[in-house]
Amino acid sequence: MSPEGARKTGVLGRALLEAVGSLAEPALARGIVGEVLRRRGLVRIPEEIEEFRQLVEGPIRRQVERLLGEDAGACMVEQLAPVMEMATSDIRQRASGTPSDTGPRPVMREGVDAAKVARLRPGSTPLTEPATLVLMVSFDQVLCSELADRLRGVAQVRMVEMTMDLVASVEGKRATPVVIYDDIASPIGAETIEWLQSLMDVPLPVVLCGVDVDRHRVIELEAPGAAEWLRLESRAADVISKLVREALD
Repeated sequence: MSPEGARKTGVLGRALLEAVGSLAEPALARGIVGEVLRRRGLVRIPEEIEEFRQLVEGPIRRQVERLLGEDAGACMVEQLAPVMEMATSDIRQRASGTPSDTGPRPVMREGVDAAKVARLRPGSTPLTEPATLVLMVSFDQVLCSELADRLRGVAQVRMVEMTMDLVASVEGKRATPVVIYDDIASPIGAETIEWLQSLMDVPLPVVLCGVDVDRHRVIELEAPGAAEWLRLESRAADVISKLVREALD
């Protein structure tokens, strides 16, 4: 894929690159996708869901199977299925005029009191059901391990490194997970979190960690919805765990 195409890659495109990249070395993965795009006269991976689906289930799958085997092609499509289903549901929602968000999300700054923390799950309804799943969007295994230790018995902490894993982790869950976005070590762009948040039937709480005011403004340029995300300047496990514990009390 050309540098220009890579710069223009959207949410679905990144998910595709992740899926192929989980099966092959990064250079080969980019080559597989780039060759298919070149043959079809495309400069970027399409973000329109039906065009994307046809590309994935047709020429991309055939190219993956030719170079990596039939099992690899089936695995790629299986990995991308939740992402494609989520994108399809987005189209259905917009066509029906049904909003996925039920209310404004509060903005959090460090030093707020426990009453405000209790609104970590957004919306007008108070937090009544524990959010038992904490999704740590980060490459930092040490931080994730420390957070899991501090929240043992309170919440399950899952490290998320790929778009597909993030979608699979929230899809069909009865209790809304809490997403902790580790800005310094995040493998997923803020715009992907915003996209997923917009598709949820209930608001998806997101906490930025390791983010000061100036950096928050930069993130808002990539994902305007991030203006409503909670923010912690610290990325220490004890600070993050305290926030989650207070929210679940």
